[in-house]
Amino acid sequence: MELNSELDRLQKYADIDSELIRAEKKHPNFPQDMFQQLAIMQEEAGEVTKAVLHYHYENGTLEHVREELIQTAAMCVRMLQNLPLESRSTCMMCRKPKQNDGHTCCEECGGLAF
Repeated sequence: MELNSELDRLQKYADIDSELIRAEKKHPNFPQDMFQQLAIMQEEAGEVTKAVLHYHYENGTLEHVREELIQTAAMCVRMLQNLPLESRSTCMMCRKPKQNDGHTCCEECGGLAF
Protein backbone atom coordinates (compact mmCIF):
# COMPACT_ATOMS: atom_id res chain seq x y z
CA MET A 1 0.00 0.00 0.00
CA GLU A 2 2.87 2.39 0.70
CA LEU A 3 4.24 1.81 -2.80
CA ASN A 4 0.91 2.82 -4.33
CA SER A 5 0.80 6.07 -2.36
CA GLU A 6 4.36 6.87 -3.48
CA LEU A 7 3.41 6.16 -7.09
CA ASP A 8 0.34 8.39 -6.73
CA ARG A 9 2.53 11.19 -5.35
CA LEU A 10 5.00 10.84 -8.22
CA GLN A 11 2.15 10.86 -10.75
CA LYS A 12 0.89 14.15 -9.33
CA TYR A 13 4.34 15.68 -9.74
CA ALA A 14 4.53 14.31 -13.28
CA ASP A 15 1.15 15.88 -14.06
CA ILE A 16 2.38 19.25 -12.76
CA ASP A 17 5.57 18.95 -14.80
CA SER A 18 3.59 18.08 -17.95
CA GLU A 19 1.37 21.12 -17.40
CA LEU A 20 4.43 23.31 -16.87
CA ILE A 21 5.93 22.12 -20.16
CA ARG A 22 2.63 22.73 -21.95
CA ALA A 23 2.33 26.24 -20.49
CA GLU A 24 5.93 27.11 -21.39
CA LYS A 25 5.29 26.08 -25.00
CA LYS A 26 1.99 27.95 -25.19
CA HIS A 27 3.35 31.08 -23.45
CA PRO A 28 7.13 31.10 -23.91
CA ASN A 29 7.56 34.73 -22.83
CA PHE A 30 6.83 34.60 -19.12
CA PRO A 31 6.93 38.10 -17.60
CA GLN A 32 10.02 39.14 -15.68
CA ASP A 33 8.00 41.41 -13.40
CA MET A 34 7.16 39.48 -10.24
CA PHE A 35 3.82 41.27 -9.88
CA GLN A 36 2.76 40.14 -13.36
CA GLN A 37 3.86 36.61 -12.51
CA LEU A 38 1.84 36.79 -9.30
CA ALA A 39 -1.22 37.97 -11.22
CA ILE A 40 -0.95 34.94 -13.52
CA MET A 41 -0.59 32.57 -10.58
CA GLN A 42 -3.50 34.23 -8.74
CA GLU A 43 -5.70 33.97 -11.82
CA GLU A 44 -5.07 30.23 -11.82
CA ALA A 45 -5.83 30.06 -8.08
CA GLY A 46 -9.10 31.84 -8.79
CA GLU A 47 -9.94 29.08 -11.26
CA VAL A 48 -9.45 26.56 -8.42
CA THR A 49 -11.91 28.54 -6.30
CA LYS A 50 -14.40 28.56 -9.15
CA ALA A 51 -13.99 24.80 -9.71
CA VAL A 52 -14.49 24.07 -6.00
CA LEU A 53 -17.62 26.22 -5.92
CA HIS A 54 -18.95 24.42 -9.00
CA TYR A 55 -18.18 21.07 -7.39
CA HIS A 56 -20.03 21.90 -4.19
CA TYR A 57 -22.97 23.88 -5.53
CA GLU A 58 -23.41 23.11 -9.23
CA ASN A 59 -22.61 19.43 -9.64
CA GLY A 60 -19.05 20.06 -10.88
CA THR A 61 -16.42 17.33 -10.92
CA LEU A 62 -13.40 16.58 -8.78
CA GLU A 63 -11.50 16.05 -12.02
CA HIS A 64 -12.03 19.71 -12.90
CA VAL A 65 -10.81 20.76 -9.42
CA ARG A 66 -7.77 18.52 -9.93
CA GLU A 67 -7.03 20.05 -13.36
CA GLU A 68 -7.18 23.57 -11.96
CA LEU A 69 -4.96 22.63 -9.02
CA ILE A 70 -2.38 21.20 -11.42
CA GLN A 71 -2.43 24.39 -13.51
CA THR A 72 -2.01 26.52 -10.39
CA ALA A 73 0.84 24.36 -9.12
CA ALA A 74 2.55 24.63 -12.51
CA MET A 75 2.34 28.43 -12.36
CA CYS A 76 3.73 28.37 -8.82
CA VAL A 77 6.68 26.32 -10.08
CA ARG A 78 7.14 28.64 -13.06
CA MET A 79 7.18 31.65 -10.77
CA LEU A 80 9.63 29.88 -8.47
CA GLN A 81 11.90 29.08 -11.42
CA ASN A 82 11.86 32.73 -12.48
CA LEU A 83 12.70 34.26 -9.11
CA PRO A 84 15.59 36.69 -9.51
CA LEU A 85 18.95 35.39 -8.42
CA GLU A 86 19.62 38.69 -6.71
CA SER A 87 17.03 40.42 -4.57
CA ARG A 88 16.05 44.06 -5.10
CA SER A 89 17.72 44.26 -8.47
CA THR A 90 15.25 46.64 -10.14
CA CYS A 91 13.91 50.04 -9.13
CA MET A 92 10.13 49.95 -8.58
CA MET A 93 9.68 53.34 -10.25
CA CYS A 94 12.02 53.47 -13.24
CA ARG A 95 12.48 49.67 -13.62
CA LYS A 96 16.17 50.20 -14.32
CA PRO A 97 18.86 48.04 -12.72
CA LYS A 98 19.56 49.09 -9.17
CA GLN A 99 22.03 51.86 -8.67
CA ASN A 100 22.73 51.10 -5.00
CA ASP A 101 23.06 48.34 -2.44
CA GLY A 102 19.36 47.44 -2.66
CA HIS A 103 18.50 48.75 0.80
CA THR A 104 17.86 52.38 -0.05
CA CYS A 105 16.34 54.45 -2.83
CA CYS A 106 17.47 54.31 -6.45
CA GLU A 107 20.16 56.94 -7.00
CA GLU A 108 18.87 57.63 -10.51
CA CYS A 109 15.20 58.46 -9.81
CA GLY A 110 14.79 58.22 -6.03
CA GLY A 111 12.48 55.18 -6.23
CA LEU A 112 12.71 52.18 -3.95
CA ALA A 113 14.96 49.37 -5.11
CA PHE A 114 13.05 46.13 -5.72
